[in-house]
Amino acid sequence: MILIETTKKCNRGCRHCMADSKPDTEQHLTVEMGRTLLKKIHLLVEITGQPMPVCFTGGGEPFLNPYFPELFEIFASSEDVDFIPTVTSGFAKKDAESVQLEGVIHSKYAAKFRPAISYHKYANFNERLKNTLAILMETEVEVAIKVTYSYTNFIETFRDLHVILEEFGLKPFLLPTAGFSDDKFFKKKDPSEKDRKVIKYFAYSTSGTYFSSRYDKEIQVRYQPLVHQGRAKKLKDKIFVLKSCRILKEGKIDRLYLDCEGNWYLCCGNPVPGLRIGKLEDDLTEIFQRASQRARVLSLAKFLCEDISIDICSLCARMAAKLFSKL
Repeated sequence: MILIETTKKCNRGCRHCMADSKPDTEQHLTVEMGRTLLKKIHLLVEITGQPMPVCFTGGGEPFLNPYFPELFEIFASSEDVDFIPTVTSGFAKKDAESVQLEGVIHSKYAAKFRPAISYHKYANFNERLKNTLAILMETEVEVAIKVTYSYTNFIETFRDLHVILEEFGLKPFLLPTAGFSDDKFFKKKDPSEKDRKVIKYFAYSTSGTYFSSRYDKEIQVRYQPLVHQGRAKKLKDKIFVLKSCRILKEGKIDRLYLDCEGNWYLCCGNPVPGLRIGKLEDDLTEIFQRASQRARVLSLAKFLCEDISIDICSLCARMAAKLFSKL
């Protein structure tokens, strides 16, 4: 899979944003860059013989890219692109974002569109989800909701979400809606490791398919814990690789991330120099080879650290660069 940062512009300004996206920027992936990337994907598909998913993601809010409809059509019209997941935070009112969204769902290529609505604690988050679902529930587009929670606000996030889901008649397809008997347990300011495991298990067990008989439609709901704390501009000397990711476990990759400036990165959530592996102009097969080589080093890095207790998420860029130079 290719993940594309379509823009740096975002009107949320979340404190934990690793991409350091903000409202006052006009950094966007251009149509020309999109066409260049599609040509490189075509060459790769000729080798593999299989079409490739292309995901429009953050950075910023994809629908704030003024070129988004044209970019979507460029990729969706290609036989080399299987489908197009798009991560969005939705919209709070009728604005540029809603116009862009409606343009895509009424496109003749709408069958390739896979919106994933990001739901977490930012301004107007409930309103954004409701407004976006109001449009998407009337379509045949496959929809997912990606719920980001912290261990201190999980119960509030869970309940707010389910109030909205019930407004659309969405109920768990297989799993019963669970409840909590002790709210205080889930509102601890500093949850213990045991508390976190309970919350993780509950989040896992309530993820899945939700179905609405009113709309004759199902959606996917997935929970994920908030990992990154702090904006990227404050953390440029760090490399963040989640302990659970396949890069760390297996030293393998099946996806690459392209930012809107045309830089390739090894991991989609980590636009830091230590994980940069090339430019848009580079050959894509060479980029994948370079990424695989670097991923193998990261999978071994924790064993090479002087401090064996160090978290791989805190592996400094200087150490990583030294390791990579030995390949």
